[in-house]
Amino acid sequence: MGLRELTEHLVLRALVGRLEDIEALKLYLLDGLSPSEVAARLPAFGRHGKTVVRGRIRRAVEAAGSLRLAAYALRTAYPRLLEVRSAVVKGSGYVCLLCGRRVERPLHHLRREHRDVVEGLVGELLEAVRGARGVG
Repeated sequence: MGLRELTEHLVLRALVGRLEDIEALKLYLLDGLSPSEVAARLPAFGRHGKTVVRGRIRRAVEAAGSLRLAAYALRTAYPRLLEVRSAVVKGSGYVCLLCGRRVERPLHHLRREHRDVVEGLVGELLEAVRGARGVG
């Protein structure tokens, strides 16, 4: 686990249009809100919001390996993540905008079928985060 895993986690969320996950992480890690406060601000998490928010935070922190690294990486990557265009649209199902196919599991599809796109974005973000951190 580490910086690369967290960056891929965040990029995939951005590519499937799950910006509320990224926003929840920002509110918790950078703005210091509790999971309850985050859920109240982001109604996309529904009636089980606090529990869902905790799960999303836990997965991101596990990907990073530490709370501190997750907060640092998000601080640097957040503005760039908001610029990532969604590669999947949801209607009666999910449609990949990169290949035009209907998909059931968009995260899995992007990892498997569009690895080059994911890797390109991950590389760009890693470069920015490492550059801000002063790591070569």
